[in-house]
This record gives sequence, C-alpha cells and structure tokens, in this order.
Amino acid sequence: LESDDAEKALPASEALENDQETAQEKRLRLTKHLLAQLEEEERERAEDEKTARDLLGDRLKEDVLEQKGKLQRKLASQYEEPDPDSFRWLRGHRLSVTCLALTPDDRFLYTGSKDSSIIKWRLDTFKKELILTSFSKESKKTKTMKKHRGHILCLAISSDGRFLASGATDKLVMVWNTETDSWLHTFQGHRDSVSGLAFRLATHQLFSCSHDRTVKIWNLDEMAYVETLFGHQDSVTGIDSLLRERAVTCGGNDRTVRVWKVAEESQLVFHGHKASIDCIKQINEDHFVSGSQDGSIALWNVLKKKPAVVIANAHGSSSFYSNENKETTSANEMTSMFRALTGAPADQMTGNSHKEQMSEEKEAWITSVSAIPNSDLVVSGSSDARIRFWM
Repeated sequence: LESDDAEKALPASEALENDQETAQEKRLRLTKHLLAQLEEEERERAEDEKTARDLLGDRLKEDVLEQKGKLQRKLASQYEEPDPDSFRWLRGHRLSVTCLALTPDDRFLYTGSKDSSIIKWRLDTFKKELILTSFSKESKKTKTMKKHRGHILCLAISSDGRFLASGATDKLVMVWNTETDSWLHTFQGHRDSVSGLAFRLATHQLFSCSHDRTVKIWNLDEMAYVETLFGHQDSVTGIDSLLRERAVTCGGNDRTVRVWKVAEESQLVFHGHKASIDCIKQINEDHFVSGSQDGSIALWNVLKKKPAVVIANAHGSSSFYSNENKETTSANEMTSMFRALTGAPADQMTGNSHKEQMSEEKEAWITSVSAIPNSDLVVSGSSDARIRFWM
C-alpha cells in the first residue's frame, strides 16, 4: 500500500518512464523515494526536539532568574492606552466594591463588596455567573453555602486557580473551590478584620494579614493553621508574596514595611513614608513598591532599609526626590536610578496619566499599587479617581 501511494505521488514525467522500467528498477526507485521521505521526517523530528530542548532550557533559565529576583520582562514599551469604548461596567453589588481577583486563565473575575457578597463574572460575556456569598436574608435564590457576616476586604486566588480565599471584617478567612464554586473551609484565629490575603506562587500556602497587627500562615492542602508572625505596631494593611517563602507587608500607621523570611524565622524592617502605608506589591523577589496616605509611591530594594526612590505626591504633581541625597531630582535622574536597580528600560518610572496634571496643592493619597511580576510596569490608584502607569 505504501508503494502504491508513493507511486501516485510521483510527477507525471516519472510516471511515463515507469512503462519502460523493469519490475526490479521500479522497486528500487520506490524504495529510494520512501527512504528520502523517512529521512526528511526524521530531520523534522530532530529539529522539533531541538526546539523543544531550547524552549525547555529557556524556561529553566527564566525560573532560575525568577528565583533570584533578576528576571525582567520588558513590557512597558508594549503598553498602549486603552480605548474608552472598550471599557465595560459590571453592575451587581449593592454597596462599594472593595477587592477583586482574576483567575489565572483570565476567564473569570471575582469581586468582593461591603454588601458581604462575592460575585463571579464571566469575562467573555461580561455577565454575572453567580453569587458565592450573601448576608442578605432576601438572597434565597442565590447559590449560598456559607457567608461572611461583614464587609469583604480582600480576595486571592492560588496560582493554579484551584482555590479562592476571602477575608472580611468578621475576622474570618474563607476558602472556596473555584471549579464547583463551593465553600471548603473557614479559618478562624484573627482577632480583628482580615485586611489582606496572598498566595505564595506555585503553592497552596496562604498568607493573611489583619488589623490585629499579625500575619498568619495557612496550609490549604491540609486546611491547617501553620503559624503567626508578630512585629507590626499597627493594623497590617497590605500583603504580597511571590515564589520564595517570604511575604512583604505594610503596617499602616506604624509607617513600616516588613519582609518576613519564614524559613529563617526573621524579618526586615523598612522606613521611608511620612504617613500611613496602605498598599504594597512585589515587583520581583528583590524589589517591591508601596503607596502611602502622604501621596507618595516608594520603590524598595530588600538590601536597603530606606526606599531607593520616592515619588512625592505621585498623583498630584511631578515632584521627585531621592533618598540617596535628600534633594529634589529630575525625572531623568530618577529614571537612571530605577533602571540601575531593576534593569528596566530608559523610560522606567515615567508617569502616564492621560497627560493631565493636577494642582500641586492637592495631595491625593495612594489607595492601591500593583505590578506585573518580574516586569518593568507598575500601576497605582489614588483618591483622585485615576489610575497611573509607571514605566
């Protein structure tokens, strides 16, 4: 059958010559043709295997750099200002939305609210999928298994998308199965509102922080409490974690940022903001960014106890100063400093806010900061109702 197929695939000129071939010559010619096909297939397979090995090697190199905090993805240059016509408004909560979490596959969005509910949204249709929790007695038609009895303040999803964790003013941490949208477990232990949650990447280790001034660690594989970390002197207002067994936190009015080295049972304490520190986000294992009620955004290096760079009144003016010399610096000097720290491109830490400037007299406090891990793109939100991208 293979010989017949090979003969059919021959050009018409060769088919005419077949009439003058002997049976032995025909078999020899077809055999050579099949051998050539097999050699070509083997060559392509070898190239595919080499490509796969190269891709695997590149991935392993990225993992090593990520572990060391030296991986840098150049994304800032790809940023494009979104088209306002592409914006979508999702309506469903009865009170203010306080937090959100996006699934790793970007298919679903979970939002938490002061109305004590968590809503799951489909991002392909921008429709409400279901309500996970509701404290309202009238919500009998919703899929309610367990419920928070207070304002929901924070949400977090594990990196494999399996678990959703929620924290609220009822002092509880609840864990949900994202596949079945069902309640799994409730962690008790905090003595005040749970203000922040963060999963350690590639694990089911969960960090929680609270207004009771503590950080707690939970193991979701065993649904068990692990330990409590003490140190902050005021409400812990934000927390984040990446691959290492560490967490970074900000302590509100104690004006400190802390790096918790869990395995070493130690902590590093950082000072720099002039008012309450309300939000924090890791850029990579060695750098993180924080926002304060004094209107400033600070870039930190774990090797220095003071911020390497501070943007004063970040959403109110373009006043830059460096902690290195306590003097006002130009945007170019600030850019060079940030690039030296993170290996970011030349336009790093240049604010983009639709080219609009606010009055220098109005100081807008920073309510949230975020970053794509291991990238050169940082985002901040403020009481001025604007989002700024820092590149």
